[in-house]
Amino acid sequence: MNHARARLLVLACTALVVGACSNPFGRDDEASVSVSLRVEHALAAPVTLRARIGGRDVALSPAATTTATSSKEVRVDIGTHPVTVALLDAGGDTLAAVAFTQEFHRDDAHWVAAHVGQRRPIGFCSGPSLAAALPTGGDSLFVEYGGIPRGAVC
Repeated sequence: MNHARARLLVLACTALVVGACSNPFGRDDEASVSVSLRVEHALAAPVTLRARIGGRDVALSPAATTTATSSKEVRVDIGTHPVTVALLDAGGDTLAAVAFTQEFHRDDAHWVAAHVGQRRPIGFCSGPSLAAALPTGGDSLFVEYGGIPRGAVC
């Protein structure tokens, strides 16, 4: 076998080993987090939800005339991290905000769920709940967060 073929064989084997040992769905030292925003009723002006989770930023901007839920997935390092969640007006000014720490595990399903409305959302599998009043309209920003083992029924 000539040297060129031998080198090619070594490179192919190396690529195969590296590919087999890597995680195609993300790093082994990261956890997945679902960040969502639900607006109970149409707002008079557009808002943006900004979340900072373990150094990663997420922004959700639903249409002002809708009550639909919007969400995004983000990956964060495993461990305990500070989380800030703020509702911003169209000019970028903070309308309401909450802050907390959250623990992230590799194989758990995690969430940070924001709800804008006049009543705290109630559910069986919701996690801790924080609230901050909005300056007008009688609405509040409610944020629930938590995590459960992947595959667990909630």
